[in-house]
Amino acid sequence: MFANVKASLQGKADLITKSLHQDKGQTFIDEMSKQITAKYFDKQGNKKNLKKTNTDLFRVHDSGDLFSPKYIEAWIKICENFPSIRFWFPTREWARDSQLPHLRKLASLKNVNIKPSALYIDEKAPTIQGLDAGTSVYTSKEKAEKDGHFVCPATYVKGEDGKILATCQAHNCNLCFIKGCKKGIAYLAH
Repeated sequence: MFANVKASLQGKADLITKSLHQDKGQTFIDEMSKQITAKYFDKQGNKKNLKKTNTDLFRVHDSGDLFSPKYIEAWIKICENFPSIRFWFPTREWARDSQLPHLRKLASLKNVNIKPSALYIDEKAPTIQGLDAGTSVYTSKEKAEKDGHFVCPATYVKGEDGKILATCQAHNCNLCFIKGCKKGIAYLAH
């Protein structure tokens, strides 16, 4: 919708696809590793102490998905570079059978949590062999709980000012990043 956001996302997509075609993703792997290192580690290689960021956690994609086997392989290498960081990948790519072996390979890393996302609103979180418990978006907390989901507090709990406290850190909750989680997580639609 916004030109600057569109341009930024397109630039990222161009870098990734160009790298996947030209050097099997190595330019992307190097750039992503450089960015993660700069954000999370000091010059001596120690984790930074950041007040607003938990340096043990990394959510992959605020927009986009694991769109190809080559791209998944690149992320495997990135995640292997940072064994002390827990990576969370929400994905709808589980719905494509051709992607499942690659998703399972990525999910086999000890520091990776792949959460298959439901395809529709108010649909139960999917359970996919080899991946962690899934996620879904619901229109009501009651409906999500009736379907057996944990409802993410960052999507409904309000602070004293009446605004939703929309961070994991505000609720001391990192369930999305916990490998082996067996309970589906619901986010309330907004």
